[in-house]
Amino acid sequence: DPRFREKNQFTGDAQVRFIRDKRLALETAVNYSKDASEELKKLSRDRYSLAELKKKPLPEGVDPKKLETYLGDEDFKQNIIVCAFGRMCLKCHGRTSHLCLLGSRLH
Repeated sequence: DPRFREKNQFTGDAQVRFIRDKRLALETAVNYSKDASEELKKLSRDRYSLAELKKKPLPEGVDPKKLETYLGDEDFKQNIIVCAFGRMCLKCHGRTSHLCLLGSRLH
């Protein structure tokens, strides 16, 4: 019956289109997911080197009032001391003054 064949052909075409559209949608979702994943990694980073924290502008998402909290253990041990005022301070190697206060930026 030609009507039966047309119905199946149409259904077959619709199924092919559906599968193609589904594949394209899934590819788009996977690509978007990869991009979002990379962005999330950047925004979720919680450790930076001292050199990275000295750069302008600061890395995205870094709180300039808590720079010392982003230092890795080794950088922290080698470069941070508690000054006479009870604040976290950066050792200033090679300067006359041995302290630079942390706050809005690292000197």
